[in-house]
Amino acid sequence: MRPSFFSGAHCVAIRLLIPWFCAVLTLWAFAPGLGGTFLFDDFVNLSALGEFRPTSNLKSFLLYLSSAPGDPLGRPISLLSFLLDGQEWPTSPTPFLRTNLLLHLVNGQLLMLLLMHLARARGEPRGQEVPPALLGASLWMLHPLFLSTTLYVVQRECMLAATWVLLGGLAWLRGRRLAGLGRRGAAIPWLAAGSLAATALAALSKANGALLPMLLLVAEVTVLPPLPGADANWFRRARFALLGLPTAALFAAVMGMAPGAIESASEFRPWSIGQRVLTEPRVILDYLRVLFLPDAYGQSIFHDDFVPSTALLHPWQTLPALAGLCALIAVAWRRRRKNPVASFAFLFFISGHLMEGSIIPLELYFEHRNYLPAMPLFWPLAQWLFAPGALRAARICTSYVLVLWLAVLTHGGARLWSEPLQLGLHWARAHPLSARAQAYAAQLEMQSGAPDRARDRMLGALQQNPTQAQLAYNLVNAECALGGVSPSSIRTLRAAIAADRSAAALNFTWIAGAIGQVATTPCPGLDLDTIEGLARTIRENPAFRDAPGRVQDTLHLLGRIALARGAPREALEYFRQAFFTLPRPETVLQQTALLASAGHPDLGLCHLNDFSPPPERRGIWRSMHDVHAWLLQRFHYWESEIKQLREALAQDVSGGADAMHPPCTSHP
Repeated sequence: MRPSFFSGAHCVAIRLLIPWFCAVLTLWAFAPGLGGTFLFDDFVNLSALGEFRPTSNLKSFLLYLSSAPGDPLGRPISLLSFLLDGQEWPTSPTPFLRTNLLLHLVNGQLLMLLLMHLARARGEPRGQEVPPALLGASLWMLHPLFLSTTLYVVQRECMLAATWVLLGGLAWLRGRRLAGLGRRGAAIPWLAAGSLAATALAALSKANGALLPMLLLVAEVTVLPPLPGADANWFRRARFALLGLPTAALFAAVMGMAPGAIESASEFRPWSIGQRVLTEPRVILDYLRVLFLPDAYGQSIFHDDFVPSTALLHPWQTLPALAGLCALIAVAWRRRRKNPVASFAFLFFISGHLMEGSIIPLELYFEHRNYLPAMPLFWPLAQWLFAPGALRAARICTSYVLVLWLAVLTHGGARLWSEPLQLGLHWARAHPLSARAQAYAAQLEMQSGAPDRARDRMLGALQQNPTQAQLAYNLVNAECALGGVSPSSIRTLRAAIAADRSAAALNFTWIAGAIGQVATTPCPGLDLDTIEGLARTIRENPAFRDAPGRVQDTLHLLGRIALARGAPREALEYFRQAFFTLPRPETVLQQTALLASAGHPDLGLCHLNDFSPPPERRGIWRSMHDVHAWLLQRFHYWESEIKQLREALAQDVSGGADAMHPPCTSHP
């Protein structure tokens, strides 16, 4: 047989030069996007940089690392990585984007290595495994779908999880090879590092990193052959302990979340968990569509317009998608011996979506969820393009064309990501039924000095989504910028507040901002009476009527309105009701600061005296939230903050001629 061009000395050159060429090509493709900005969830997840100032001391550092919202495991490794790029908030997005791009390049190189080692473990001749691995990794690395991962700062979390998964896979393969050579003692540390240690590090970057043992199991039952000899039984037992048991534990943990997931979905989502499970087959098949039919300009970070499935035939694609996905899984499983690479790639893709595509009440659709699952997806295509046989030269030329085509597509998409206004307007055109896309575009139009366009956009969007509070709020903002709010827009906003159960945080943030705005930049049609009516409308929403957090929000807003009207005693009463509805130290601190800044430090001191430290936290830590709460208590964080504020207020009160108000009475 003729020696392969990719064997011997040629192989060394290929291994050294082509990965570097692919990295440089990827750098060229993504580089224009480094001029982008922070987006959407960035502001929520990165604001802890300013809240805790993590580099100031060890206490602040630990509080910052445990502060991530949402994820039970807290993502401390991802939070740690953000410190490479900024220690304050707000800050420049450029260093964050630059690190994201470098991490993407590293992941591409690791994927090349992993695919080569998988091919060698299958027994492919040395040298022949190189070109398919390089091509498969390059097609993934250059894909325009991952613009919304690499250039969306906070998605570094899923990129880091993928890094640890790749390193875990490489460690597992090394341990597997040592086990095949009969070197059990040397194999055990590598196998444990590839399963347990790498899983822990991946999961502490983002929770879906806990899928690593399952993904390794997929490789074991598809693309990796059984180990020969006397060590086969030992390895099967080790595989069961290091991969099987963690996978079973993960399934048990996810299923244990079902009751909470059902409750959360009923409170905050427009769909149920059952409807989400019905919808995900359509989502998965659409992911496959955009992966194999790439479009640099057709994707977005906004997919709230994806219609949930409410029944098997509503929409009609639900049943065909469910049947089709089940058929593909069955075919991949049955063909795992005859077509191991294709079966591995597809089952890896499906397994990679099991956490975010199951019963956890996350958003239905996000492109970045494909970052890890899609890693080996193009390897079967690369294997075919470089396989011996007819038209091999044409197929190899096709592989070069594919790489260059994806690079050009991604470069064009990255240029769009560098222009926030044009990007937002493009997303709005691509997703006309997405309330988030339309609201984001309207905000950019107002920032660019075109509030009339923002108003017209919101009026059109509200015809499609009349219960979306974010659209109604932006309509009011646009009309304020144009000189005044119409009564019809206020009625539209009140109706949306009463109906939109996903707008709890937005209601609080916008109304609180409006209270401050009327004192500095009055807006005709939006006075304190109108704002009070909007605040009281929150209680008309069935999802908020009996929720303690939302009741507290409403009372707090009413207190701020009273304070703005010059009625501090009334404000104090509302603040007390809000605090005792859901006692939290951050609430009393904020309310006390509001009273003091309004010129009433004596009432602020009185309100502060109602606070008593929370009881000592005991029991098992169930999430990073529990760890954060324990650290706050261990460091006496709230007591220290309250002591400093109390001393400052006492000095302000004693510095005045007399108390501004008669002594107040503490409530029980």
